[in-house]
Parts: sequence; C-alpha cells; structure tokens
Amino acid sequence: MQRKTRWGALLSLGALFVAVSSSAQDLGTTARQLSPGSLKFLVYYQGINEQKLNFSPRGTTGCVDKAGNSFGCSQTGDVGGLGFGGAAIAKLLYQPWDGLQYYVFGGAGKYDLKLPAQRLTGDNPGTIFGAGVKAVVMPDTVVQPGIAVDASVSDSRYAYNRISPGAPAVSNQINDLLVLWQYQVAVEMSHLFELQGYKVEPYGGVKWSRIQSDLNDRQAGNHTGGAQEDAVPFVGLRVPVYDHEGIFVEGAFNQGEVIAGGLDMRFGSK
Repeated sequence: MQRKTRWGALLSLGALFVAVSSSAQDLGTTARQLSPGSLKFLVYYQGINEQKLNFSPRGTTGCVDKAGNSFGCSQTGDVGGLGFGGAAIAKLLYQPWDGLQYYVFGGAGKYDLKLPAQRLTGDNPGTIFGAGVKAVVMPDTVVQPGIAVDASVSDSRYAYNRISPGAPAVSNQINDLLVLWQYQVAVEMSHLFELQGYKVEPYGGVKWSRIQSDLNDRQAGNHTGGAQEDAVPFVGLRVPVYDHEGIFVEGAFNQGEVIAGGLDMRFGSK
C-alpha cells in the first residue's frame, strides 16, 4: 500500500510539466556522476507540438530549391514548417570511468509535417536513432550542484503517403520522405535534495539545437531542405523511487512544444 501511495504521489508530479515546451531533444538525465562501470536504461514518451522547421526553396513561378528542384508549395524564400507527433524512446547510457558518459537512443513514432498551405501525414511510424556523450564538469556534492555538458546527434525519418487538402480531381496520395538531422549541445546543472524522507533532483540549463531538414519527393526525385537553430532554457525533475529506479519529466520554454516523461533504471554499484 505504501508503494502504491508513493508511486501515485510521484507520478502526479509529471502533470505539472505537461505544458512545458521546447524544440530540442530531451536529455532525460541529470548532471549527476555515476559510478565507473554503471549502466542506466531509460524508457520514455516524447510528445511534439508545433516544432519549428525551416525549408529554403526559391523561384518566381513556383517553389524551387537552391539546386533547381521543384518543391510543392506556393511561396519563395524560406518556408516555415511545423511538426506534430510523439514517439516512444529507449536510451542506454554507460559510464566506463569517472567523468564521461556515453549513450545511444532509439525509438519510433508519428510525426506530421504542416507547411503553409498543406499537411503531410503517413500511416506507418517513423524512426529515431541517435548517440551522444556527457561530461561531468563538476560532481554534485552536499555543498555544490553538479554541472555537465551534453552533446548529441540524432537522425529521424518519416514517410508520408497523404497530403491534405489535395488539389481538385487530383489524388492526395504522395510518396515523400522527411529526414531530420538534429545536432545539440546542452549545459545543465542539478542537485539532489532530501525533503521529509523523499528525494528529489531538479535539473535545468540551456540547450543549443540545430535541426537540418530534407523533404524528398521519391516519385519525382525532387527535394528541398533547410535548417532551424534555437537556444532554449530547459527544466526537469527526477524523483528517485528506490535505490536503482526513478521517474523524470522534462521540458523547456521556446520554439514549439516537446515534453518527455518516463522511467530510468540503473545497473551497477551506488
């Protein structure tokens, strides 16, 4: 009964972060240093709403990218896009010695692309894969917070087979592929507090993120791309549940909404 009460109280904290927003990749981990040889496994859900993307077509009678390829829109110059969706993600982190942590992550989910006049959707889930490294610059102690620098790169791919609204008397079936390369550097700070027998570990910092987008029409062979850069503050909260398990929620405050929440499990000595 005590375990159920504790889990219910901790999970309710996640609701406080549901409206938090960001355009960057969630970290899901604090600046705390792990013991050498430790493994940490995370599984979480990441929701995306109005994530900003950028494409750079050009032309006079229609949208044409910088290589001269046609692009299906009615504007010239930079064209903004918005991403909507969500994904289930798993992340594996390993600290072989003091200071450095290496990790890989992957997942699958849906991601719709909204252009100024049209929306692209697909029936099949897309994929997300990435890797990164975290350097603990200053370990968390009783008298000072921990500070870490995190760098990562990820590749996301989404196939689209429908466009709406479609042109009159023209099929709305398409065969497009959106590829997103995301490069990110984050500086974060965290500290573990113990309050009335409960431990909480708030964390936060600043992320710099660059999303390189490429939209490829696989029927005609045309494509266009662009880049969106943002620097955003972020906050998160990790709550240790037992010695080797915890839950976390994370988000930021700029350029669309990307929220995350899930469970982490650590393997190895304390």
